Amino acid sequence: MPLAVFTAPLMALAVAFPFLFQYTQPPSTNFWPLMAAGLCGWLVAIAWGARSACCAPTDRGAGGDRAEMAVWLSAGLLLAALLASAIGLLQYFGAATGLEPWVHPSRPGQAMGNLRQRNQQATLLSMGLWALFWAAAQTQRQLLVDGRGQAGDAAAVRHTGGRPWLVGLAGVLMAWALALLAAGIAATASRTGLAQWCVIG
Repeated sequence: MPLAVFTAPLMALAVAFPFLFQYTQPPSTNFWPLMAAGLCGWLVAIAWGARSACCAPTDRGAGGDRAEMAVWLSAGLLLAALLASAIGLLQYFGAATGLEPWVHPSRPGQAMGNLRQRNQQATLLSMGLWALFWAAAQTQRQLLVDGRGQAGDAAAVRHTGGRPWLVGLAGVLMAWALALLAAGIAATASRTGLAQWCVIG
């Protein structure tokens, strides 16, 4: 069981890391980012395999295990998008000059994140928006299921067993995440990102 506690966040970090990896070196500037992405892909596969091998199957069966993996993969995608949005805003406002080992250098007024291209940055933020909407839908579904299982009335659905602050906190965090993603996509000035947000929204 302790292995399962570590593998799930490790998978989320492994999903996020390739989007935030900024080290490049000529002559092939894509070599190191592709190597980092490949290693993270192997890490996700190994972590999930180790988790599946050591843990007993859940009572939900294989579908529950796939749903759990989807949660952690979307968490990693959302984490990558939020951090990339923050990096892009730092670049846009010219505040990323002292962060060269961790943040790709950029001129003020250009938000391209560590992906080094504004359309790719916008696509990452669009995937983060999708992950945020998916997390909101899953949270709402879970609240409805918990509420019906406990009392079956509207108050139980709203308060989730006496924890109304948890629902409020989730709503506030999702609103701030949406605001950060929206500011990041606006800073990229990418028409690709605008089209993607129109399709998602």
